[in-house]
Amino acid sequence: MPHLDEILAMDKWLSGDAGGDRELHLYLTDYRSLYVGHIGEIANGDGFEDLDDTDHVPDFYRDSGLACDCWFRLFDVRRVVADDTLAVVEELKKLRNTRYNDRPVSIYGGMVELPLIVTRDDDARYFEADVRERLVDGRYWVEIDAERTGDWRDGPRAS
Repeated sequence: MPHLDEILAMDKWLSGDAGGDRELHLYLTDYRSLYVGHIGEIANGDGFEDLDDTDHVPDFYRDSGLACDCWFRLFDVRRVVADDTLAVVEELKKLRNTRYNDRPVSIYGGMVELPLIVTRDDDARYFEADVRERLVDGRYWVEIDAERTGDWRDGPRAS
């Protein structure tokens, strides 16, 4: 991964003095729906021992001996768009790909050097605790989305 150092530097940013107030997102899409993951930690993929909690590493990775450049620990996942490809396209346009001349993200091209490092002008926040407390009684968004559509594991899959 040519930009691994940049990805890993984000973990240092998260663990900095203001880390508790910071939101770092991992956007996931199957092109029909768009999910936002709340990143809590980014670990180097040199080995599972770098992870604080290896119990959550899928067996598939261990059994297949797959190597990963890095791991993302997600605190929560929230669905932003459900079953609407055109809405996914519009939402992705709000993201700017820093390694592609800050062009808008598009499912029609520019998906190079994954995961993309993106910015957005509106500094959207999806996981503020007080908002979650008011709207969904403090439950995790992934639980709410699972109740609406079924098991959260039926969501996007890495390919």
